Amino acid sequence: MLLEIGSVEFSYSGSPGPSNSVCSTGKKQSPVNIKKNETVLGNNLKPLYKQYTAAAANATLINLCRDIELQYGVDIGGIKINGKKFVFKQMHWHTPSEHLFDGQRYAAELHLVHEAEDHSAAVIANLYQYGKSPQDIDPFLAKLGDGLQKLSKDNCEKNEGSRVSIGMLDTKPLTQNTAENYQQGAGSGIEGSIGSRIQRECKARAAAEWSKD
Repeated sequence: MLLEIGSVEFSYSGSPGPSNSVCSTGKKQSPVNIKKNETVLGNNLKPLYKQYTAAAANATLINLCRDIELQYGVDIGGIKINGKKFVFKQMHWHTPSEHLFDGQRYAAELHLVHEAEDHSAAVIANLYQYGKSPQDIDPFLAKLGDGLQKLSKDNCEKNEGSRVSIGMLDTKPLTQNTAENYQQGAGSGIEGSIGSRIQRECKARAAAEWSKD
């Protein structure tokens, strides 16, 4: 799933909060409940090109308390959408998932955050289901096990922003050239996020287009 984010911000209070949202008419909202039988084939959507560096790079896990973030120490490339380049910035996980498919919330959701020169952002979201082991769920995530265990011992109030070096981490899991199909929707940024944001059911949320090229 791909979210394209402009300058719209979200928070739990003030003018951008849920009590003042444009829920009945807004088209740029996130997270959403995507109903598969209401998605439409987006003939105007071109393939999502991934242009990540197929090599290993030094990586660091950061405990932000609201989520766990991973950053690479060098530029590892990014993605291209309709000819526009977005550079990879960071990835982070939410549990449980923020987005729903047909009302189902998944065990976790990975966000790969990218930014263009004009500071607009594109976020690729991957949903996780429960498996027998981390290796079954995501071999890439399994490699982060020791670092995640170290961060899990942190006291967030005292150690927010603490870092654990992962060392050289293969970027190969990110390097597939194209995505044959994906869900695309417009989303908002967020301030003061927690593990999983509140998902709101709204009439006007024909939230996704489906591309298959």
